[in-house]
Amino acid sequence: METKRAKIKLSFKLIIPVVSVFITAGLLIVFFVSSAVKKRIDNDIRERGLYMQSLFYSHVDEVSLRALHLATILSTSEEVKTAYRYTDETEGRTYLRQQLSNELTEISTATGTQVLVHFHKAPAVSFLRTWRTPGVNDGGDDISSFRKSVLRVAQTGSFVTGVEAGKAGLTIRGIAPITDNGKYVGSVEHFYNFEDFTESIELSKRENLHIFAIDTFAQISNENSLSKKIGNFILSSSDKGLISDTTLILSTLNSGNKAFFQFYNDTAALSSFPIFDFSGATVGVALYTTNITDIVKVAKAPARVFITILTIALLVMIISIIVSIQLNIARPFKRISAFLSKTSTGDLTAVLTYTSNDEIGSLSDSLRQTFENLSTVFGSTKRIAGNLSHASKYLNSSSQQVAQGASEQAASVEEVSASMEEMSANIEQNADNATTTEKEVYLAAAAVYEGNKSVQKTAELMSSISDKANTINEIAKQTNILALNASVEAANAGEFGEGFAVIAREIRSLAETSRKASIEIREAIQQGVEIANKSSNQLTEIVKKMEKSSDMIRQIVTASREQKNGVDQVVGGIQQLNKVTQQNAAIAEELATNAEQLAGQSENLIQMVIVFKTGDEADENLNHTHKSDDQEFDSVKQHDLSENTTKHAEHKENGYSFELSSDMNDDSEFELY
Repeated sequence: METKRAKIKLSFKLIIPVVSVFITAGLLIVFFVSSAVKKRIDNDIRERGLYMQSLFYSHVDEVSLRALHLATILSTSEEVKTAYRYTDETEGRTYLRQQLSNELTEISTATGTQVLVHFHKAPAVSFLRTWRTPGVNDGGDDISSFRKSVLRVAQTGSFVTGVEAGKAGLTIRGIAPITDNGKYVGSVEHFYNFEDFTESIELSKRENLHIFAIDTFAQISNENSLSKKIGNFILSSSDKGLISDTTLILSTLNSGNKAFFQFYNDTAALSSFPIFDFSGATVGVALYTTNITDIVKVAKAPARVFITILTIALLVMIISIIVSIQLNIARPFKRISAFLSKTSTGDLTAVLTYTSNDEIGSLSDSLRQTFENLSTVFGSTKRIAGNLSHASKYLNSSSQQVAQGASEQAASVEEVSASMEEMSANIEQNADNATTTEKEVYLAAAAVYEGNKSVQKTAELMSSISDKANTINEIAKQTNILALNASVEAANAGEFGEGFAVIAREIRSLAETSRKASIEIREAIQQGVEIANKSSNQLTEIVKKMEKSSDMIRQIVTASREQKNGVDQVVGGIQQLNKVTQQNAAIAEELATNAEQLAGQSENLIQMVIVFKTGDEADENLNHTHKSDDQEFDSVKQHDLSENTTKHAEHKENGYSFELSSDMNDDSEFELY
């Protein structure tokens, strides 16, 4: 089943990835530009914050040195030393205030800020606060519990500068020791509050600097109740320009309490850094805020211009690519597609008219040449297909005849093989019978041989008996002689010897009888010995003949086995021939099947190539040749099948016969196997 495919034009397939690439590239460029802009903004804001931190610390050092300068001048003044010589402190403060009033007023007018000077007596007792109303907490109180800087000056006799928390909150101080005739009598300090300090730093309208004291140090001042408190921080300067987000302020202050910290959003940047006192302890945090709208605007302006130019360039490039794809790719491929659509119907006479020097032009030339070659090939293929169809049909007929003949030959070989196997079985049976006969003759010869031995032993025994008979005969002769002697002695004895004479006669009679019997036994034994010897000779001849018969039977057995081996070799050859014949029959059948398939494939090939129009005369002759070949093949096939059927019937009727010689007496030629 043909699957449905979405109809998307080639131009869109090419334009979409190209546009996607350009858009992706543009987005990446915008991303990197934005990252660069953000990095620039980060650097600008951080540099501004770090600059403000450096400016703050340097300005604190500058102000503290300025305060120390005035404190040093006052510490060496004779009026100050004279005031310290008063026994009554109130009179001393009054004298000192009068002596410094004009000078401090001039300094305040010159600087535009209130001059704050504080005199101390040793070791840390307030002597005079010049900025307060006379008689109203302007001196006389012990400040040793919170003015560590004054104690250090008293202990070391050296100058002290820096930030310290006091009654006036966090201030920048310069303290100088006062000595009278080489004796330390007190100290004088000049200090600035951070309100004046922040105003002295040049800030733009978008910038603000706020000072926060840590409430642990601010408890000694009045700021805890007068100023704004955020968390554990107390504002020690004006809240002008302070943002309203106290949570953000507290988070920034907590981070800036240890080191420089910065945070910014789309509109404002907050930078915080610790404020250290003269001893290096953190006593507060400076919060620097600035509006970064202008910074962001300045940083983003080139990026906006670049992105605008990039967008215009991308649009121009995309439009150019789309037009180029349409003109140089889509239209040529449309012509090629029309050409291929016409050729797909089998019309190889279509002409492709597109020409160009680019790759598509080379493709058009290649396609044009390819289809011209295909037209030639299909023309030749049509002619070859007709010839192949004709040849395959004759090959099919011939292979079927070969297959049928091979099958009949295989059947005949099987019959011959069966006959030879039966002959081999008969020869093997004869050999087994001869072997059995040989064994029987051997056993009979052995029995005759044993009988011959028994006869020979009988002859030997008879000879021994003959010797015993001779001995008996000799005994009879001796007995007869003794009987004669006894008779003579009995006659000589007279009447007394008559009894002996009778006994002697009887003994002589017995001896004579014994002699005759021994002679008869000896004669009989001689006859038996002659008969036994004759029998022994005859048995010996019989044994020799039986041995000869056994040798002949053995030769028969050997000849039979050699004949069986020869027959087995013949049977093996016939079986191999049968196997080869069966293989040939199978191959012939497979060849017939392949020939039939080839005929079918040639038919399919004809049906396939007949669709193509090449303008060749093969188009007109192919159908005619195809039909005439079919008719001719049918007639030939019927003739061959009838002939093969007749031959097969003759073979079945006649069968197969083997003529074997009936003269089986001569085995002399058997060794030729």
